[in-house]
Parts: sequence; structure tokens; C-alpha cells
Amino acid sequence: MGAAELDLSLEERIQIIEAVEQSQANQMSKVEGWMMDLLSIDESDSVYHSFRSTTTTGLEVGSLIAGGYGAVKGVIGFTRLAKAPAKVASITKVIRRVENFQGELLNTHLTQVKKYGSKGYRQLQNDKIRYYGELKAPMKEGEMIGRRRVREWNPETGLKRTWHETIDGNNNVRIVRPESNDGIKIHYVFDSEGNFIGTR
Repeated sequence: MGAAELDLSLEERIQIIEAVEQSQANQMSKVEGWMMDLLSIDESDSVYHSFRSTTTTGLEVGSLIAGGYGAVKGVIGFTRLAKAPAKVASITKVIRRVENFQGELLNTHLTQVKKYGSKGYRQLQNDKIRYYGELKAPMKEGEMIGRRRVREWNPETGLKRTWHETIDGNNNVRIVRPESNDGIKIHYVFDSEGNFIGTR
């Protein structure tokens, strides 16, 4: 069934599209404002915007599923499906699942920023995110300036790993000690050029 077969005039279609777009924009604006105020998020934060962008994409995908009319964001198809309440209810569940998943990702990110990222975080080229803790001064003076805790999270798989890294005066990672559940501490040592020397 194509858009021309719906019993809607062009003016009615335009009004429906505008109403849905305005509703979505209002909801996104309210949620975004609330999240940014509650969590003190910087408006230019790239990771926050990547999750926000993916949530918007999720809504658009949901609209595509709802009607199959991506060119008009699924509004015409949604109107057709409105005549079949059971289908609309199942489509709404899919859209909510997409929104909930994106919300969970954002929540996980913000929790890790708070717990592990006191000195910041960065998104890697492979989309993993690393969170950096406070640099703690060494117990004795030498070429090392301190040790920090690092957490890496893969939003795609949900996998997380944590380690401690010791930094020298040139900001090179010289020692890495992964955190493990068995309590065994293995230190991987590197020279100033980044070459692996051995363990201790």
C-alpha cells in the first residue's frame, strides 16, 4: 500500500508530519536539558552527543519499522498502522527498547566517568572508551612521576577491563598492571621507547 492510497489530503499529511516532528523535538529537548543539568554535562561533550545521536537514529529506525516510509520519517505509515492498534503497540515496544538500550549505554558511560574518569576520558578509534583516574605520586623519587588507574569499556560488547599504569617524566607508560579477580599482580614493564622488557 503506497502513500497515495491513504485517505489523506496533502495538507493533512503535512500537518501530521509537522506535529510528529515537533513532538519528537520537544521530547528530545526536555530529556537533553534534564540530563545535562542533572549530570553537569558539557554541551560540547563528543561522547554524550554520540549516544544522543544514536538515540535519535534509533527513533528514526523505529519510525522506519513502524511504517516503512523513511522519507517522511514513517508518519504516513504510522497513520496507516494506527488502524491496527495491536501492530502499533508492538512497534511502540520496539522503539522503547531502542531508547532504553541507548539510555543504558549513556548511564553506563556516566557511571564510569564518575567512578574511573576523574581526570577525563577519551574515545578510541575502535569506539572503545578509556577513563583515566588521578595520577598518584610514587613512594620514592626517580624517573616515574606516578601511577593511575585506567578503565576501558567497549559499548558495543559491554566488556570492561581495568589496569594500573605507571608513567615516566615523558608521559610514557612504563609499567602496566592489570586488575584481576584472582588477586595475582603481574607487572608488565616497558622501556622508555615502549618496548616490552618483561614481567615482575
